[in-house]
Amino acid sequence: NPMGNVATAGEFLTTTKVSDLVDAQKLVVLPHDISIEKALEFLASHKILSAPIMNESGTGTEAILASLDILYYLIDSKDEKVFDQPARKAIRPDQFFVVGLKDPLKVALSIMRAKKVHRLAVRNTSGKIVRILSQSKIVSFMSIYLEKLYPMPHLKIGQLVSLGSKPVKYALNSVTALEAFRKMKAANISSIAILTATKNLQGFLAAEHARGMTKETFQSLGKTSAAVYTQKFPGQPILRIARTDTFRELLLRMKKFKMHRGFVISDSDQPLRVISLSDIIEEVVTYKAARSK
Repeated sequence: NPMGNVATAGEFLTTTKVSDLVDAQKLVVLPHDISIEKALEFLASHKILSAPIMNESGTGTEAILASLDILYYLIDSKDEKVFDQPARKAIRPDQFFVVGLKDPLKVALSIMRAKKVHRLAVRNTSGKIVRILSQSKIVSFMSIYLEKLYPMPHLKIGQLVSLGSKPVKYALNSVTALEAFRKMKAANISSIAILTATKNLQGFLAAEHARGMTKETFQSLGKTSAAVYTQKFPGQPILRIARTDTFRELLLRMKKFKMHRGFVISDSDQPLRVISLSDIIEEVVTYKAARSK
């Protein structure tokens, strides 16, 4: 019964709780007065892209600091000693939203979609921030329970409205990585494609490039975007997507290669559209909403 399956899919988003997605690993928190240099080292050593930062009184966390926030702050700064500044200066308050451990997954998805954020702070019943819920964690979880999203797993990318509809923002491989990141920041996006002079896809720059950044690697952003991509991700495949690929294939490949984005490409390897984790969440929320009425 198709209607029964669709009802099950809608039920999946409301019966699944945020607590089902977050693991029991202890939350790592940045000290309130940590410097930008030490914060980047901290994030790299824990192999994470973001962490909550302690408030001034030391009684709780006040915001989430992401490596991309730090990169954007560095790009705008004219201070030669910017790496010594408090990391909290890089915080973007408009990126901080909270969801409860017992809230349905649908609530978390709706906040991410409405506020255009990539992660949420998760609080327990006492109001304390205890976890971070990221888009990548959600999409990885969905890839395990694909059949609960019926009929989406069996549909092709070209059949899903929100997927493959976003134009590709790009920088040519000859421009500096710094210029490419500035273009990315101006567009308020989390990644930018790197194209050759013939508009073929060569790579991308993204939030992941900020993880583990040091004074030395920040200075290297004066190199071409192609050189910085190759240096950061030597030999890493680019996720190339065909419009005939299914939703199932997309999610499983993203999980396997730990990718946050993929590119719908033409026969001549020119990127036509980009699909991000945000687009996947948008598709799941709107697809369910459209069929739950």
